[in-house]
Amino acid sequence: MTENDKFCPECKSPPPKIWQKVDLENIRKKIRKAEPKSNAFRNFEETKEKESKLEFFDYSRDQDLNIEKENRNRYKRLIIVGVFFMFILFSIIAYSIYTDAKNKEVNEEFSVKEEEKGLIQDDGTYGFGEEKNGKKVGKWNFKSANGILLRTEEFDSNGLNINSLLIYYPNGNIKEKRYITVGKQDSLEEYSETGVLMKKGSLKDNLPHGEWQMREANMDSAAFKTVYYLEGKEVSKQQFDMLRNAQANPVLVHEGEEKEESKGFTYIGKKKDNKRDGVWRVVDAKGSLREEITYENGIREGENKKYSQKTDGTYEIRIYKNDILISGKWYNKENKILSEGKYKNNQRHGIWILYNYMKNSDIPREKKTEYNLGKEVKRMP
Repeated sequence: MTENDKFCPECKSPPPKIWQKVDLENIRKKIRKAEPKSNAFRNFEETKEKESKLEFFDYSRDQDLNIEKENRNRYKRLIIVGVFFMFILFSIIAYSIYTDAKNKEVNEEFSVKEEEKGLIQDDGTYGFGEEKNGKKVGKWNFKSANGILLRTEEFDSNGLNINSLLIYYPNGNIKEKRYITVGKQDSLEEYSETGVLMKKGSLKDNLPHGEWQMREANMDSAAFKTVYYLEGKEVSKQQFDMLRNAQANPVLVHEGEEKEESKGFTYIGKKKDNKRDGVWRVVDAKGSLREEITYENGIREGENKKYSQKTDGTYEIRIYKNDILISGKWYNKENKILSEGKYKNNQRHGIWILYNYMKNSDIPREKKTEYNLGKEVKRMP
C-alpha cells in the first residue's frame, strides 16, 4: 500500500498528486456518494448479525423441541411398558383366582358326590346325617339308590328317635307323619298322594291303639269316621270302652278275666291253660294301678310297665326274659326318658345313665353312675 492509498482508501480513483490542483468540490461529491454505501454496508452487517442471532435462536429452540418430543416419546414408551406389565400381573392374579375357584368347585362337587353315596342302611336305603360315637344325631334324610327321598327322621344324643318321622311319596308329598317321644311313636297321620289327611290316631308299640279318625280309601272328600283299635286289632266300641274303663278303674274285673291276691296286691288278667297270659294289672290296696305285666305261659316276658308310687306320673318300662329282669328305662309324664340301665338279681347293676332336661329343651344332659347290686359305687362326670 502506497501513501496515496492510505490517504484515501474509499476513493477508487487515485488521489491527486500533491502538486496537482485539488478539486475539493469533486472530492466532496465523491465522498457523499460513497458515504451511503458505507452506511448500507453497515446496515447489511447489522442485518446479517441479527439474522445470525435469529438462526441461532431458532436452532436452540428446535433442539429444545426435539428434546421435549423425545422425552414425551420416552414417557409414552414407559407408560406402554407399565400397562403391559400391569396387564400381565392382573392376568396372573385373575388366572390364580379362577383356578382356585375351579379347584374349590371340583372339590365341592367331589365332596357332594362322595356325600351322595350316604351310609347304607339295613333296609337298603342310604342315610345322610351326622353321627357321634356311632349313633345318629340330629336330622337324617334317607334316600333310595336312585336318590329319591323316602323318609326324614330326628335323633337325640343317644340315637333315639324324637319329634317326628316323615315318610314321603315318590312325588315328594308326605305319606305318613309319626310323632315320637324319645324312641316311642305316640301317634300317626296318613295322607293321600295329593296331600289330603286320610286318617289319624294314637299308637302303642308302633301299632294302632285307641280311637282313630279315618276316611274311606281313595275318597279324599269323604267324611271322617271313628274306628277303634286294641294293640293293632280293630275292635268294637264296647270292647274299647271296656279297656278304657279298666285303665280308669283297674280293680274292675271284666269278662274273661280273673283276680288273684298276693302280698297286699291284686292281680287281674286272663289265663290260658290255667297260666297267666297276656297283660295283667297289678293294683295296690288303695286301688291305684302299680304295674302292667306281660305274661307268656305263666312267666314274665318282654315289656312291662311299672308306675311310680309318687304322683308325678313317672313310670318305668322293664324288660324281662324268661322271668328275669334284664333292663329298665324310666320316663316322666311327658314320656321323656329320665334314666336307663341294666339289672342283676332285680337290682341296678353296672352303668346307669341319668338325663337332665333344661327348660324348654328336648335334648338332655347325661350323667353316669355305676352300681353294684343296687349300691352306688361311683359317679362319673
